Amino acid sequence: MGRDKSTLDFEGEPLLARAVRQVSASGVGAVVIVAAACQTLPRLGVPAIVARDEIEGQGPLRGLASGLAVVPDHQEYLYLTATDAPYLAAGFIAFLRERIGASDVAIPRVNGRMYPLSAVYRIAALRPAIDARLSLFDAKKRGLVSLVEDLCVRTIDEAELRTVDPDLVTLLDIDTPEEYERRRSRIDAINQ
Repeated sequence: MGRDKSTLDFEGEPLLARAVRQVSASGVGAVVIVAAACQTLPRLGVPAIVARDEIEGQGPLRGLASGLAVVPDHQEYLYLTATDAPYLAAGFIAFLRERIGASDVAIPRVNGRMYPLSAVYRIAALRPAIDARLSLFDAKKRGLVSLVEDLCVRTIDEAELRTVDPDLVTLLDIDTPEEYERRRSRIDAINQ
């Protein structure tokens, strides 16, 4: 995208502040932001814990490990998201949390694709799985989708997701300036 997405304005607030507000409202637990070592964050408006990912270029698992290191001990679950999910809704997060049951993760799956950056995880299972994956040398085995392979998964299919998010817009992100403009101008459906 060429710039820090966390500061992009979306309906009058920075994308990061919007995501933090929704995660906070979901009741899933404390909000933890993983930021680069020198990254300046926008004003958030709600309390959040900031973890600094001091090791650049190690991918999302290293960042997730940094975030888990500061999660309060009493917290049982976390919702993992990226800063560029403009339609993230607290109700969607709560919906996934209600469906995790005895599984380690409740993860959306649409058209055969899993969304690990839109999932609720059980922290007790996540920590050892991340440690195991980070010890591997093969970068392909250190991704979020690979991490999910080590967990007891409860997939939430498209029909079930549509009961809480009819157009599946919670799963949309912003990767290009064109997507940013499209997301700002109207609600997209995931299949468009």
